[in-house]
Amino acid sequence: MAIENTISIVLECKATKLTYLSQYADEPVQEARKGYEQIAKGIAQLWRFFAHARLGLFNCRPVSPEAVGILLTLDAWLPMSVELQDEVRDIARSLVAKDTDITEADMRRVIFCPMQDLADTAIISTEAQFRQTIARAVEDDFRGWALREIRRKIDQSENPHEFPLDYGDVLPWMKAMTPSDADIGTSISTPTTVASAG
Repeated sequence: MAIENTISIVLECKATKLTYLSQYADEPVQEARKGYEQIAKGIAQLWRFFAHARLGLFNCRPVSPEAVGILLTLDAWLPMSVELQDEVRDIARSLVAKDTDITEADMRRVIFCPMQDLADTAIISTEAQFRQTIARAVEDDFRGWALREIRRKIDQSENPHEFPLDYGDVLPWMKAMTPSDADIGTSISTPTTVASAG
């Protein structure tokens, strides 16, 4: 996410779905090492991006010194467990240990965030509220918190905003599937708002 042409939020997506065993075992990281290593690779990729930006290897846009890395996940389990987050960060550190380009300064705290939580937070936030939420999420006091709960701490009001895109532009096949007025004798319009499910 860029403001005034400066990148302030960097997203990495990991579609790894943790198994029941990997979530509820006494030693979940040991029981499902491969799954957690995939998530750790996402952290390493974010750190590598920050290193490349610092070194000028990525120079399409300037990256803010305060830019935040977000690892999007399908599960809510990891974002809620500070202990698991620490273990996954340790794995990420081992993955980049031999990469001399990555310094301690590049190893910024990464926000673990389920996709649904990000969407729910964005739809009820102005850009300023969203940015403030992300900035607070890397603070020690909010480790293990869902983004939406941090957003509520900033401002209790939750007014869903209109979806900013035309669905037909995002999913062209929707226009082909929408019946015409002649087919059904009434008007059906493409929805223009998305409300929070929570």
